Amino acid sequence: MDFRGRGLSRRTRVIVSRAGRSAFKQKLADLTENHGIEVHSVNPAYTSQQCSGCGLSTSENRQGSSFRCVHCGKTLHADVNAARNIIGRRSAPSDGFRYWSKESILDYLNQEVTSYWGQTPDLIIKRFHARTAGLPGTAQSTPGGTRMSVSK
Repeated sequence: MDFRGRGLSRRTRVIVSRAGRSAFKQKLADLTENHGIEVHSVNPAYTSQQCSGCGLSTSENRQGSSFRCVHCGKTLHADVNAARNIIGRRSAPSDGFRYWSKESILDYLNQEVTSYWGQTPDLIIKRFHARTAGLPGTAQSTPGGTRMSVSK
């Protein structure tokens, strides 16, 4: 539900938006009570940028609705990748990072990648850029600006 339109006052948009969220939360509560469905709340920070395969979190992994990890090459629809990360956070520390700041979550995710792969995320991304430099169809940074490499 998007109530950011110019036709309503800011106060009205906030009220309508909160009412929608309240109705959604009530429906979830009803499903839990009536059907025994278990609901977990997790912090969604970086779920769309984190690879559900190797764990690397970087904005370079996501281009619109496409997700391609710069480390392991995993390719998925971005929403599917994010959903897998949300499922994985059910067992994460502190109740799925629920009350953590975005910065704390990113620090934790980076520590996990470093611990597992033995390399910092910055080094992994730097190696990705070194691998892709000069490949056909990739952008290169040059002193004069960005240039596109195209094969004939």
